[in-house]
Amino acid sequence: MTELKQPMLPPANPVFMPSHDDAADIFEKDTDLIMLRSHITPEFREMFREAVDNYIDGEWVAAKALFEKCDSFMQKVPGCTGDGPSQTLLRYMSSFEFVAPNTWKGYRPLTSK
Repeated sequence: MTELKQPMLPPANPVFMPSHDDAADIFEKDTDLIMLRSHITPEFREMFREAVDNYIDGEWVAAKALFEKCDSFMQKVPGCTGDGPSQTLLRYMSSFEFVAPNTWKGYRPLTSK
């Protein structure tokens, strides 16, 4: 497993991009966004991507196992209490006992902000 990273410190010359810039550029170059994901490893990214793919495809038992791994992985990062997105989707799927409903179209209605 990839070694866990400590969240990074702010750089000496930060880059802050205005909202009118391209979203992809902002995600890759904005100092705040880079710092917010500094503890994310390539292994975690791949595991989370696979979990989301399974979730969308309605393969919720497989998604559950991967989201639980993602959550456990983030609990080992200093200052983290787990992975919020994984926890949210686990709670949602648990309300259906980890079986996608017959009406599943790959997404769920958002019920709150």
